[in-house]
Amino acid sequence: MWGDVLYDTSQRALILDPVERVRFTVDSGEVEVYAFNRTAISLFYALTGSEAEIGEVGYEVVDAELQAFISCDDPEGFCNANFNVEVPYGTPIVATTRNGGVKLTGVDADVVAVLAGGNFEGVDLNSPSLEVEVEAGDVTANLLTTPVTVRVTVGVGTVDLTLPAGSYRCELQAPGGAVLTTGVLCDPAAASLVKIDVTTGDIHLQGAP
Repeated sequence: MWGDVLYDTSQRALILDPVERVRFTVDSGEVEVYAFNRTAISLFYALTGSEAEIGEVGYEVVDAELQAFISCDDPEGFCNANFNVEVPYGTPIVATTRNGGVKLTGVDADVVAVLAGGNFEGVDLNSPSLEVEVEAGDVTANLLTTPVTVRVTVGVGTVDLTLPAGSYRCELQAPGGAVLTTGVLCDPAAASLVKIDVTTGDIHLQGAP
């Protein structure tokens, strides 16, 4: 017999172990996280690809950290896993993706996201610290509460960031695009830092009405 095994399957799990942080390491696939007032974590992933392409895939809890992952041996193949996770409020998120976007909704803890190719979207965040690095893709985020620090670095793409109206220590660099600020006051003495660097693309920083 010749050929390869093709997977098109999914798995759902309820994690009751104490978890202090969720970490994603994804070669190919999307990551979507919702934060709720709950006590457990619900994790779902949909997997596609051939047996020859898929390396490790799944999740485990290590030292109070939930680690969700997929490794793909052929970046040009069909190997892919999309993760959808519901977490309690107060859960920090760390996400590293090679080919795929990250979307966070309602997260109120620290966020670190590193994307090689894909968009980052943050919806109704209350994160005190937001750090996003994207090689190629757009960053769109709105924060409902004033953060301590926001750091965004983009190679090619645009940044559209909405914050509560107020004063911020702005460090905005877009040598290959335009910088537009509306509804915020850039004050070098402000307590909150907003640092955005875009090599090729525009920056739009606005205060919520």
